[in-house]
Amino acid sequence: MKNRRQIKQERAHETRNTLIEAGKKVFFEQGFQKSTMKQIVKEAGVGHGTAYVYFSNKDALLIEIIDTLLEKMYSIAKLSFVPKSKTEAKEQITYQVKSFLQQGIENEKLMRLVLEAIGVSAEIQQKWSLVQQHFIDHIEKDILYVQNNNIAKPHLNAKDIAHMWYHINENLLWRCLQDPDIAIEQNIELIVHFYIEGLYTD
Repeated sequence: MKNRRQIKQERAHETRNTLIEAGKKVFFEQGFQKSTMKQIVKEAGVGHGTAYVYFSNKDALLIEIIDTLLEKMYSIAKLSFVPKSKTEAKEQITYQVKSFLQQGIENEKLMRLVLEAIGVSAEIQQKWSLVQQHFIDHIEKDILYVQNNNIAKPHLNAKDIAHMWYHINENLLWRCLQDPDIAIEQNIELIVHFYIEGLYTD
């Protein structure tokens, strides 16, 4: 039999999830700028005071929603990267790029919401900066690995390259979301080619 504490925790979890689902519905229908906590609270069917116990504003609620997507996207950054040759590196990097774009495209509504919110919310902008840095740090680690194993050019700055490579991928993702006719495979092939040829030794 559940005690009062367990029942209270379960109800809190249910209320939080109700607010998150209501937030998704309102955000996806109205966009970030037009959405309000009042609309979200009404959709969730909870009290205003209760809602603010969980989320201080709509920015905090969107950050919670973003985190559910990030769990999947971060798994891409954590993929094992231990190529023994330039050819192996190209295959693995191509897979990483495709997986990154696929996750973004499959969550198109949320990514469009993020792009809108970045331009108007300092909190979302800060959150996305942390997301970017997370990916960049993992890319830098991969670059240092191939440099230390004499597969990549050692004189190149790993941090600078990681920053550049991440933003090329992010830019391609935004383009894919904005242009349904973009030749995704061709663009992947091109950016991977230039990246591999610029960084790796023959």
